Amino acid sequence: MSPGTVHATAPDAAAPFAAQVARAVAGRRCVLAGMSPARLVPRVTQLLELGAAGVFALSARPDSALDAARPASARVVWWDAGLASGDQDALAAEFTRLLSRPTPELAARLDAFDPDRSALVLDTLDTDGAALLHRRRYGHRRPRWTVAEDKVRVHEVWERAGIAAAPEAVVPCEPGALAEAVRELGTAGGTVWAADARDGIHTGARGTRHHPPGADTAALAAAFAGRADRVRVMPFLDGLPCSIHGLVVPGSAAVPVFRPLELLTLRRPDGGFVFAGTSTYWDCPAPREAELRATTRAVGRALRELYGYRGAFTLDGVLTADGFLPTEVNARLGSGLNIDSTRPELAFDLLCRVLREGDPVDVAPALLESTVLDALDRVRHSEAKIRLDAPAEPGLRLGLLLGPDGTLRPAGRHDRPDATLRTERSAVGDRVRFQPRTDAFRGHALGSAVAEACALGVRELGLRIAPLTACVPPTVPGSGAIA
Repeated sequence: MSPGTVHATAPDAAAPFAAQVARAVAGRRCVLAGMSPARLVPRVTQLLELGAAGVFALSARPDSALDAARPASARVVWWDAGLASGDQDALAAEFTRLLSRPTPELAARLDAFDPDRSALVLDTLDTDGAALLHRRRYGHRRPRWTVAEDKVRVHEVWERAGIAAAPEAVVPCEPGALAEAVRELGTAGGTVWAADARDGIHTGARGTRHHPPGADTAALAAAFAGRADRVRVMPFLDGLPCSIHGLVVPGSAAVPVFRPLELLTLRRPDGGFVFAGTSTYWDCPAPREAELRATTRAVGRALRELYGYRGAFTLDGVLTADGFLPTEVNARLGSGLNIDSTRPELAFDLLCRVLREGDPVDVAPALLESTVLDALDRVRHSEAKIRLDAPAEPGLRLGLLLGPDGTLRPAGRHDRPDATLRTERSAVGDRVRFQPRTDAFRGHALGSAVAEACALGVRELGLRIAPLTACVPPTVPGSGAIA
């Protein structure tokens, strides 16, 4: 089966999932608010198929490339906010402000769609209140849950869960305190700094920096001062960055847990991290997978006990030579599972909303776990996106072949490539997309392949990308890295 192929789940397996969501949305108007138009399109289709009376799809910015993919239905209204912030966190903040204080034009369009303001708002924003756009929010993240995502407080979760974690120091964002923490915790690999959530939750490694041995502590402290009051300092962990999803199911002590996936985290020469995406190609060694899944169940129970949490979450960390060490929790459904693309009939994202709302779900936790595990094992997926350091013509393409020694080389004109590298425009700037095209990568970690592909893009296509280093050292037993 080729990567990304949709595997048809047996109707009796999918039916319980869809039925739970249909019970919540059938006959109701829904306002679907999201940052990315690409993610809204499949959600709109799902809501229509599940019986929603109408959908108002509101995105932060337009994407004309998706026009042909949008469902053509009189029951759907499309509206984009036309926001221009390039940074993802800044864009999220701008979008949140708009939805909290809608413009007269947006308010009028919504009232024309939903005159009695009875629609359910399905959003992913970190904002207070049970209402948004003067309508009821459904399945939204409660403010108390986001505490778990604050890097300087997540140790509270580790302590409640009773799990091992790397040593850390949470110190004021001041050069002297940070220098002392570096002296105390620094290793041969240096330290890693993470900002607090003073200015909101930061994602995609944007509030995290590597501080190599001998680096200028004062300069990095100054860079953090603009966004943080406190900083968490940890030793740099040699190993494979990875993530695992779990579900806290209302009314059940069980915590369904899925398979680990790779976090494609690369390092720039300046110490910055580039979060390029995720990969489900990697097969975690069985003993380590058992360890990861047990740790994730413990974290799920801790989230329930500490914050009354409900729904999906991810546990991120590093699989080192000595075992898994957690670094953060995301109190939300992560993007890496890709279940809604490969198993749309499961309506998994919408089902997670039902769980977050606390509505009864008549699906056994064991069935939830086994169905999603089967879906993840059957279809592997990865897309790495790296922002370019200089503009490039969109549509440049480089086919890549994976050799027996695990290295990549450019494909010939008549070769079927194992992966492709393609330039594209995006709202955050020109970027390059790495995408596997065959199952040659199945079972393997992709970080080193992504870094190597970018280097080939520089050589073969003349792209401007700083040298990238994959966080996949060979000292991790059974990491499955392509080396």
